[in-house]
Amino acid sequence: MSIYRLSARRHTYPRLEDGGLAASINWLIPDAAVTTNERQDSLRENLSLQLERDDYLQAANEITEAVQRLGYDLLGIEISELVNQEVRAMIFGAATLSGAAHSKVRNPWLTAFAALAGGYLGNRAAAQLRRYEVLYRFSPSPSGWTLAPVEAP
Repeated sequence: MSIYRLSARRHTYPRLEDGGLAASINWLIPDAAVTTNERQDSLRENLSLQLERDDYLQAANEITEAVQRLGYDLLGIEISELVNQEVRAMIFGAATLSGAAHSKVRNPWLTAFAALAGGYLGNRAAAQLRRYEVLYRFSPSPSGWTLAPVEAP
């Protein structure tokens, strides 16, 4: 599941419901779930949508078209993806416990058992470590929209 955080500015007087852009975007993109909606002032809104699409560019085009049909200009889109930490924690748990067991007893069977136990415990602990990571940022440029990957800190 991807999260699309967008910033939009109203350029016409839209005839929208009281909820503004957030209430009306579901009319044009029925499977989009609005997660947050912030109005900066009477003209600007920041919105987060949960949307599942095969291609980020397809989703960005769909969002852009919907926002423009509602009387807004799109200022930018930031795309985040849900990243599971389970595999990373499984490997870390297995390596940690097997290394500790091997350094103490030097028994290959106990080392293998400790690796399995560490992997299991790491997997269980990581089930709660799901988080969203920013992957791409769409921003306007003189030649159109540019899709730039966001570098990890």
